[in-house]
Amino acid sequence: MKIRTKEKKKEIEKEKDMEKGKQKEKCNMKEIDKVNTVVERIPAEIHRRKRLYLGCLKNQGLESIQDKGKEIEKLTDEVGIPLIEWEVNDFSKATEIESKVASWIFSFQGDKSDVLFETKDGFQSTRFMMENLIPECEAFYNVIDTWSILLNYEERLKSEDSPRRFFCTTKIIVSLPNCFFPVVSSVHYFLICFNLKEGKTQVIDNSAVDVSFSAKYDSIPIAVVFVNVLKQLDDERVKKLNRGKPKKEKMSWRTIRNQVDCAIFMMRHMETYMGQAVKDWDCGFANEGPTQKSQLVNLRHKYVGRMLLSDLNVKKNLVIKGMGKFAEYPIQKQKEILEYAKTMIHNSFNEFTD
Repeated sequence: MKIRTKEKKKEIEKEKDMEKGKQKEKCNMKEIDKVNTVVERIPAEIHRRKRLYLGCLKNQGLESIQDKGKEIEKLTDEVGIPLIEWEVNDFSKATEIESKVASWIFSFQGDKSDVLFETKDGFQSTRFMMENLIPECEAFYNVIDTWSILLNYEERLKSEDSPRRFFCTTKIIVSLPNCFFPVVSSVHYFLICFNLKEGKTQVIDNSAVDVSFSAKYDSIPIAVVFVNVLKQLDDERVKKLNRGKPKKEKMSWRTIRNQVDCAIFMMRHMETYMGQAVKDWDCGFANEGPTQKSQLVNLRHKYVGRMLLSDLNVKKNLVIKGMGKFAEYPIQKQKEILEYAKTMIHNSFNEFTD
């Protein structure tokens, strides 16, 4: 009788455990559905460019985001506001979702070869590539390519009066719209913009180090792009570009001391520059100093979330499950993991690049 009683207790305990597991799974699915509602029904890439939404994500939870999204959908329908407005987003603080994604990515968990970003046509980015967006670490060119692909995807959401733009990857691609070409030279990232509307070639570089144009860029805009791509195009706009000289733009937020954030600067430049006069271009950066440094840290968190939670990413649900699981840890444990992970990610990057 005692044995049967023990067996019965075990069965009851087993059933309870199974029920708890089911309830936990249901909660996780609800969280995933909740995030999917935010990411899919009210895409983050749309939010970032809606005038009415500026600043609404700051310090907001998931429910608040959903409510704001409904308000914006209603107002857009009623007053006919364009779907997309390219406005400089307040990046003073990452949103709750962006912070959760970044914490999971920067936790040094999982396999470094795990594919966390993938497009339907097969472009991929791994955990190892994405986790090197951690602050004070140099970014891989694969992340820049991911960003270029995402921005091209988002261009279909632009308003009708927005300039047509095309973002090349770090591989040369032929295209006729205003063309943005990311360049990696001596472990430094900068952007070349072929402004076909204005007929000018612009070098957009965060570095303000005082050296001559030829000494720093070694004719890269001409050798890499004109010779290999643009001269193949029989187009009057290209001929006009060939007659001019590349110009390095002098933005107020350029830096002298910053050695690790050039990729983040370039990503922001790609996101916000619309071909206007540089004096009229405000990408949100403060001048070099503590405030700008804080902005760059926040952008790293925001960009990880923006790429991995995009509808373009077929691995998005995998990301959502991973960040949800990490978020279940007690806050103190999360902090300990992230502190340890910071060292490990930097060490891993240094080993790879040595």
